[in-house]
Amino acid sequence: MKLKRHKTNRRYMAVYQNMFGFRQPYQVLIDGNFLQIAKQTKKDLDTALPTLLNGQVRMMTTYCCYAELRKLGGELRPTAAMAKTFEKRRCTHQPAVSAKECLKEIIGETNQFNYAVATQDQELRAYLRSIPGVPLIYINKSVMILEPISIATLKKVDEIEVSKTLPKSNEIAISKEEQDQILQVPVKKRKRASEPNPLSVKRKKPVNPAQKTLKSDKKPLIKTTQDGANTELIAQSSECMPLDQSNKDCDTLDEFCKDSAEKEPLTNTTDTIQKPARKRRRRRKPNSAAEGIAGESDKAEDKSDCLE
Repeated sequence: MKLKRHKTNRRYMAVYQNMFGFRQPYQVLIDGNFLQIAKQTKKDLDTALPTLLNGQVRMMTTYCCYAELRKLGGELRPTAAMAKTFEKRRCTHQPAVSAKECLKEIIGETNQFNYAVATQDQELRAYLRSIPGVPLIYINKSVMILEPISIATLKKVDEIEVSKTLPKSNEIAISKEEQDQILQVPVKKRKRASEPNPLSVKRKKPVNPAQKTLKSDKKPLIKTTQDGANTELIAQSSECMPLDQSNKDCDTLDEFCKDSAEKEPLTNTTDTIQKPARKRRRRRKPNSAAEGIAGESDKAEDKSDCLE
């Protein structure tokens, strides 16, 4: 066997070992036509099969395969004698059926017992390729060949690889218990910053509600009459003097004050303060010194009269 082919076969068998649980000695089911071709090509199966599979081998056949060889007779009698020496895989067929049907039933749908099949029947090999995990062996021009891994086997390998990454049922149960324990653990409250020490903080001044101030910040307007008396008028609040409605025609400040006083007379003493008009005496300057002296004498007489 060439070195490259030997490495390839060893890699194939490693897949069957790791993914499907094949173990040495490998169980190989052999039918009658494979035995006939092996005898014609003078193959020693005791050495060829272990070399091909890179391990120990148990060669097996069935009662149906042996019965088929005996029934054909003639040239196949030496082949039937060879099959008689192999280990028999018990089957329940009574009477015996063809070797193809017998091997199909033994392999089943999953190849539960990890059998490898050596046959020259192409229809049987095509059927067994659809079942994952079945190594197939045949002879081509005196060369024993292990078939490449089938597509069904590769798909099954991918499924197994994915299943290994998923958690198992017992692991899921444990994880749920751990989650319940985590949820039951009381969570410590985070310590937040408290308010400052009231003794070290300046007290806030009490805020009084807004009070309406009737007095205006404006300076009082002073009006001088013809008699010489002065009248003080306190400026009214902005609410009492709508400039845009009542005082559009006022040209001067005096006219504005008159109009506001006539239209809205002030009744509250707190709003306006009017001082009584009084006449102001004007002091006459003396024209001469004699008049000044006379005036002073008059003042002195008046004071004496008051004292009396």
